[in-house]
Amino acid sequence: MDSAIQLWSVRLATEADGWADTLERISHIGFTRVEPYAIHITAPAIAAGLERSGLAAPTSHGFLDPEHLEATLEAAALLGVSHVVHPHLDVEAWVDEAAIDRTAAMLVAASNAARASGISIGFHNHDHELVHEVNGRSAMFALMDLLPEDISVEFDVYWSAIARVDPVDALRTLSGRVRALHIKDGPFGGTAADQLALGDGELDLDEILAAVPDDTLLVLSLDRMPGSESDIWAAVEASRIWFDERRIA
Repeated sequence: MDSAIQLWSVRLATEADGWADTLERISHIGFTRVEPYAIHITAPAIAAGLERSGLAAPTSHGFLDPEHLEATLEAAALLGVSHVVHPHLDVEAWVDEAAIDRTAAMLVAASNAARASGISIGFHNHDHELVHEVNGRSAMFALMDLLPEDISVEFDVYWSAIARVDPVDALRTLSGRVRALHIKDGPFGGTAADQLALGDGELDLDEILAAVPDDTLLVLSLDRMPGSESDIWAAVEASRIWFDERRIA
């Protein structure tokens, strides 16, 4: 398996030190891949930093709605991104069958547009997709039934734990539809602000990894972890050690 770090995790450092220095520090810690965000805005600055630090960006978060789709795909091409993940779908996207149909249509249209550029797409889950049910079934699983197999989910294991859904059970249900994991740790049934470095929480991360294919990209995502910039860097470094102990590149 390979690993990456979501750049949103170190946004405090980016704001304080700039993209170039932040990406350089990520490289020195031992990561070789990053996952950018909001690339329709951030791509030019990130591109220069990637070239300087030698980092790659195989995946990225980017808005795939009609308003932002063209700019997102252009930014993905600039950064060499091959897989773009829509970062967030509001609660309204999951309320009933009609809403899920509209969500599916948006993702299919984005996938059709991206395919011409050799880019695939997916979406990222939070907790509400798993908590909310439509016709007695998790709304996220109902959506996946409507999507072609080349549209994936970047499954976030800790948002699943916040929803009190066993990540391993969810991954088995999603069999074959997960291209990347957002991986972090914390207490099962906790809150977003309870996020911890890998190995410091209650999730059985090794069992989670065993539930996905070996080519699944593991993206460290400390998206809501509280603390100072130094606290976040300490968690990033501890998580890199956790990856290294398992010989995850």
